[in-house]
Amino acid sequence: MKYSTLLSALGVATMNATAGTPEPVYTPPAPEPLCSWFIGGSYGQLSGVDTSLGNDYENFIDDFEGFDVDDLDLDMYTLHFGRCFANVNCWDFAAYLEVAYITGDTNISGVFDDGEDLVRIGTDVDLDIIPVTINFKVEHPIFGPVSAYLTGGVGYAWTSLDTDDYSNDDGGFYAQASAGLIWNINESFELYGGVRWLHLQDLDIDEDFDIELDDSFAWEVGLRYNF
Repeated sequence: MKYSTLLSALGVATMNATAGTPEPVYTPPAPEPLCSWFIGGSYGQLSGVDTSLGNDYENFIDDFEGFDVDDLDLDMYTLHFGRCFANVNCWDFAAYLEVAYITGDTNISGVFDDGEDLVRIGTDVDLDIIPVTINFKVEHPIFGPVSAYLTGGVGYAWTSLDTDDYSNDDGGFYAQASAGLIWNINESFELYGGVRWLHLQDLDIDEDFDIELDDSFAWEVGLRYNF
């Protein structure tokens, strides 16, 4: 009898002791940061870049007829590495370093009158441009896995031009901007495509041969990996 009374007293004491203790509240794990490092690359093309010969060049070769310079088509390859540094109300802000390689060729041709016959001559022109830029990117979701982006950057570009008997190396201030859409394949990979504007100041190839790359547009597609 005393033993059962003791157990009952202990049970009552235990209930009274725990009655005022609140139940533990479940705390979910902290979400992973929205910003991450990323690396990526793209391919694009600039078509129909304007090229021209100066008046001095044409006056110097009065014996040429039908002198012509083909438009310049350029292939563009890029690699970039950077990090998202802020996310505000679904707007992602990122900065990245990009190195590009822009290359293409054209042909200068004409007909020379040697006094007896018309002789056609010509030369191939190869152009290489290597821009290095610091860029900023803004991205915002549109619907589902699709987002829109805007970028802008400035830097320096090294240029090299070679013909059959002439070469020139130069460089100058370089700026670019782009806009397009991103398809987020999964948490790590994204595919993007859009339009890029390029500006290369003082592309000093030759005083009588001009390549206008100050307001050129290119299309591009790329792949990016977030980690």
